[in-house]
Amino acid sequence: MSAKSEHELLQDLISKSEEDFEKKVLYIGAGALLLSLTLLEKIIQLESSFGIGFLISDWIFIVISLLINLSSHLISKIQLRREP
Repeated sequence: MSAKSEHELLQDLISKSEEDFEKKVLYIGAGALLLSLTLLEKIIQLESSFGIGFLISDWIFIVISLLINLSSHLISKIQLRREP
């Protein structure tokens, strides 16, 4: 096995690892959002709860981070297709 093929293999492994990591971050963020929505709907009494402003701001930050993660995938695909 030549040094060039080992380097390419290493780059492929790094790329795969980064893809898996980003997928897991996306799933965790979406799951946290859905879990908090379910808890709010089924278990927590909205009228007697406090700190709803913090919950809403947390939802906004989760949605923003998910959108940034998704847009980074799209931007990286576009940039990779532009490379010769």
